[in-house]
Amino acid sequence: MFACIKFHQYIYGCPVTVQSDHKPLESVFRKVIASTTPRLQRMLLRLLEYNISVQYTPGREMHIADTLSRSYLREEPPSRVEREIAEDTVISINTIITDAPVSNSRLDKIRQEWRVTKKCNFCASICTTVFQAITPSCQAICASTSPSLQISTSRTA
Repeated sequence: MFACIKFHQYIYGCPVTVQSDHKPLESVFRKVIASTTPRLQRMLLRLLEYNISVQYTPGREMHIADTLSRSYLREEPPSRVEREIAEDTVISINTIITDAPVSNSRLDKIRQEWRVTKKCNFCASICTTVFQAITPSCQAICASTSPSLQISTSRTA
């Protein structure tokens, strides 16, 4: 049901075949709505606007789903391009902070709020994840937001 709602703009009005390795789902879609439980009735009523047919396919034959479920993120240091993008992002954030049309009193209130909640630690964790260390750019962002807050230069991720 989630996928139908998520991809509504692509599947609305088109015949869609759902391949599932859950055999009972095939019979659920063949039942008369009135003969099902209230929970299934709600689901089937929401899916009535789509032209869906459910087809049972054994799990061992669903290669794409199997590949996607086994896909994982590698823990590698960021590439040069990723580091450059992160640095550009830091520069953009710095530019926004310096050029933002914010009054000094509002900026002081923001700095005070950041000191109280110590949001700068979040910034530090992002910098250590992206840059593998706290860079001068990260320290500048935190210092411009909250001058009294110091972040350590050791890795905290």
